[in-house]
Amino acid sequence: MTRKQHNVLVLMAQTYVRLGHSRHALSLLHPVLKADPDHVLALRAAAQAQLDVGENDRAISTCEHLLSIETGFSARKGIQLLLSRALFRANSMAKARRAFAAAQSTSERSVQCNT
Repeated sequence: MTRKQHNVLVLMAQTYVRLGHSRHALSLLHPVLKADPDHVLALRAAAQAQLDVGENDRAISTCEHLLSIETGFSARKGIQLLLSRALFRANSMAKARRAFAAAQSTSERSVQCNT
C-alpha cells in the first residue's frame, strides 16, 4: 500500500471514530500501523478508538509511544489529555493527575514561548 492509501485509511478511520464506530476504525488502522508504526495521525486515531472501546491499557501504550515521537506543543497537550483519560479509566489516578498536569504545563510553556 502507498503512503497516499495509508493517509486515506487514516482519514476514514478518524471519521469512523467521530461517528462512534471505533472498532471499525481500529480495523482500518491496523494495516497502516503495521506498515508504519510511527504514523502519528494513525496512532492518534488508534489511541482515541482504543479508549472508546475500553482498551485502556492499549490506549495508554499508544499515547506513551506518541509522546516519545511527537514534538509539537499543541499535539503533546492533546496526547497528554488523552493519556490522562486512559489512565483515569484504568484506575491509575495518580498517573492520570500527572498526565493532566503535564498537559497544563505544556500549554503554559507554549504560551510563554509565544510571548
